[in-house]
Amino acid sequence: MKNLDNKAIFNALSNALHIFALKEDKVQFKLVKLINSEDDCKAVILTKDGELMGLYTDSNSAKSALNDVHSVFGDDQPLIQMHIKETKKGQSIYYAEIL
Repeated sequence: MKNLDNKAIFNALSNALHIFALKEDKVQFKLVKLINSEDDCKAVILTKDGELMGLYTDSNSAKSALNDVHSVFGDDQPLIQMHIKETKKGQSIYYAEIL
């Protein structure tokens, strides 16, 4: 993908959707830019349909899943889809499916 200018990044992040909405709508996307803070994570994403969007999450498991994908694939990001599964202890956690 071509380099995004700061305005495009800012606009995507300022209208960011919560990751839960993307999971519920089964949106498939590639990570374009990942921005971590201590409490949350934001990302600029490119959907399968070519739409540039922002996402955010305050979920540690979603933050971890996004960071894992970003770290493993670097500049060659795959399409992913987010899901939630329940652990043996009954906790709900996010995970990324590589498509």
